[in-house]
Amino acid sequence: DFFNTSDEFPLFYRLWHPSRITKPRKIIICIHGLHSHGEKFVFLADTFSQHNWFTYAIDLRGHGLSWDIPDNKGDIPDYEYWIDDLKEFVEYLSKAYSGVPIYI
Repeated sequence: DFFNTSDEFPLFYRLWHPSRITKPRKIIICIHGLHSHGEKFVFLADTFSQHNWFTYAIDLRGHGLSWDIPDNKGDIPDYEYWIDDLKEFVEYLSKAYSGVPIYI
């Protein structure tokens, strides 16, 4: 799925959760390192799902499926975009899952 940031950038994210659970006990947001992507967290996310936790993994701008110029993967004008994107994503999840603790 994609989350549109305030500057309309389509930020790709993955969600792992137990089936038939609509409200998690906790939300975990996984952030990858350089030259990586959110799919790397599949094993960890599967483990968290066993505890009724939802695990989100975003692909930071310029990584995975979150890029807008094919030749510029991993290259962004300012690293502050990553921080701003994460803040907006946390706000989005806070509204969607009111009262559920979120961990990064």
